[in-house]
Amino acid sequence: MVEKRRVWAGVSAALLGTVATSNTAMSQDNPILKQESAIYSFWEGEGEGEGEGGSVDLRSDHGEFLARLGLVRGHLWIGMQLYQNGHTDMAKTHMKHPKDELYSALVPAFKARNLPGFAEELTALSQSVMQEADPEQVEINYQALQQAISQNEQVDQYDAETVLISIAKMLRTSADEYAIGVEQGELVNAHEYQDALGFKTVALARLNAMNEVQKSDYAGDLQQVRALIDDLSDFWPDITPEGELDGDISRIYATAARVELIGMNL
Repeated sequence: MVEKRRVWAGVSAALLGTVATSNTAMSQDNPILKQESAIYSFWEGEGEGEGEGGSVDLRSDHGEFLARLGLVRGHLWIGMQLYQNGHTDMAKTHMKHPKDELYSALVPAFKARNLPGFAEELTALSQSVMQEADPEQVEINYQALQQAISQNEQVDQYDAETVLISIAKMLRTSADEYAIGVEQGELVNAHEYQDALGFKTVALARLNAMNEVQKSDYAGDLQQVRALIDDLSDFWPDITPEGELDGDISRIYATAARVELIGMNL
């Protein structure tokens, strides 16, 4: 929480920049100011790390539900990148995390939405990585799991605001993880650095899962979101980097805040 307060100055600057581009009067009734206040509350909430706030009900909070599924995807994506590049031990830690710590919290949400879940496919992928199976078999299991997640995710069935809120939450978690992984430009925790990359990558990819009507109606807004996330690429020069890194996580938090604002203004 101390770290989040430290970077809030950077987030505030980004929000003020957004407000400055508006012709709306700066009054207490200004909806943009209300949105800024809401996002400040979002950043100061109880949740720490990968969306673990106890007050969140995944059965009814659709944005958080989609965000949690995105975190699962992020772990799996970076795990596959590592496995395919010969970093087997690192890959195992990422493949183990979703099953052990994230999936159980999603089960009540699946039941509330009459969704089947994807425990079988998740177990199959995790076991194949733990057993260091042939990369082709691991890829087959990974693709099967991706399809199973999509059946539960159904991003194209949600309104655009909910989808963008889920993306903002994923970016916020990416920043949280990056802050643990990188200190003063130095890599101190490769796992968290890699998590951050996975979450950012999946957040960007989620734009492609929106339905065609939304892509058409909000083309300009979605293009702006895509550009904002693309601009973060320099934070991750490689999955196993060497040398100095960009440790200014206020940029990631600011991007999440801007995405949140765009979603709230749709």
